[in-house]
Amino acid sequence: MKKYEFCQSCSYPQKNDKLGGGTEAGGTISNRFCSMCYQNGAVITPPEVNTAEKM
Repeated sequence: MKKYEFCQSCSYPQKNDKLGGGTEAGGTISNRFCSMCYQNGAVITPPEVNTAEKM
């Protein structure tokens, strides 16, 4: 599977993600999304991050 250099949702550099990426529903690390955008197999948006400027 391809490892993306940047999160496919917010463009955050994957190498800077302290958790190594988001998690799939089964608990494995996602190669496409960062841990701030993707958890348990679903894209998430924290309430405090409602605009691109706040990301």
